[in-house]
Amino acid sequence: MENKKGRASFLKNKKEKRSFLKNKKGMELSVLFLVVLTLALCGFTLIYLSIRESKIRNELYDVGYMEEIYSRESRINFYIDSIMEEAVIGINENSNKQEFVQTFKIELNKYKTDNGFILYELNQVEEQLVDENIEIDSEKAKLNLNINIQNDFLKGDKEVLYVSYNYEKSFEANLKHL
Repeated sequence: MENKKGRASFLKNKKEKRSFLKNKKGMELSVLFLVVLTLALCGFTLIYLSIRESKIRNELYDVGYMEEIYSRESRINFYIDSIMEEAVIGINENSNKQEFVQTFKIELNKYKTDNGFILYELNQVEEQLVDENIEIDSEKAKLNLNINIQNDFLKGDKEVLYVSYNYEKSFEANLKHL
C-alpha cells in the first residue's frame, strides 16, 4: 500500500510541476516563449535584410558611376587612336614635331562640331600638343597625354556624386613608310 501511496504522491508532484509550467489559461510557457522568440527572430531578419538591400543598391549605383567614367575613357582613347593613325600618314623619322602637330590638329578638328568637340575632353588634347609630349623615331610616333574626365551624376535635380578622374596615357602609331 505504501508503494501505491508513493506512486500517487509522485504523480501528484508531476501534475503540480506541469501546472507550474502552464500559465493561468492553460498554455505552456515554453510554447509561448517559442512563438515570441520566433516572431522576434523574423522581425530582426527582415530589418537586417532591408538595411543590407539598401547598402547593396548604393554599391550598385557606385559601380554604375565608375562604369560611365571608364566608358568615357574608352571612347576618348578610341578617338585619339583614330586621330593618331591618320596623323602619321606622310610623317617619317625626318619630319619635325611641328609637322606632326599640324596634321594631328587637322584630324582632331574633324571631330569638332558647332558646339565644340564630340567629347568635351578632346579640348584638353589640343592644349597638350607641345614638343615635350611628342616623340618621333624611325618606327613610330608617340604622344603623351594627361586627360581629366569630370562628371556630375544627378538623380532628379539633386547632385548625387561628382567624379574627377585623371589618367595619363601614351598614344602610339606606327609610321607608314610610303
